Amino acid sequence: LGAYRQELVNCFVNSNLSGYFKFAISPGDVFLLGLFASPSQLALYGLGKQLTAPLGILQTNIQTAITPELMSLAAKRKFDQLKRLLKQYLGWTFGFGSLLLIGIVLLGYLLIVGFLQPEYVAALPVFYLLSIAAWLMLVFLIFRPLAVSLDLLKWHTLVLLISAGLV
Repeated sequence: LGAYRQELVNCFVNSNLSGYFKFAISPGDVFLLGLFASPSQLALYGLGKQLTAPLGILQTNIQTAITPELMSLAAKRKFDQLKRLLKQYLGWTFGFGSLLLIGIVLLGYLLIVGFLQPEYVAALPVFYLLSIAAWLMLVFLIFRPLAVSLDLLKWHTLVLLISAGLV
């Protein structure tokens, strides 16, 4: 393994940094918002986050299903098939995900406006933004395993650093 020491260290460092930045973006958002926002803003954010939770479950299921296939194609160096898989995934998730996003936004709107008290209407903009963010994460979730398999994790980590800065 001595010959691969540099590659192993780079992968280890980048994968750990990537994990830390994902933590800062996901559960760290509530912590950071709690430091800088009012309790009512935090409550509205929590409501929006709960309404978008089904998209998180869908993301986990898709990532669990597609990662082994993607890694296998990259390891076997079947880049034409990998390219087709990426195109199909991006096409389907962009199309189906867009329809799902529209459905979730409409359902969330009807739920908040129709069944909750009027003060919860203020959660709609947060819900819309979280829904769009979850949709984007669904579309682009394939890029982390791709970055790992093609030794491009440092670029993925850079994107996560920028995302954490935006949060």
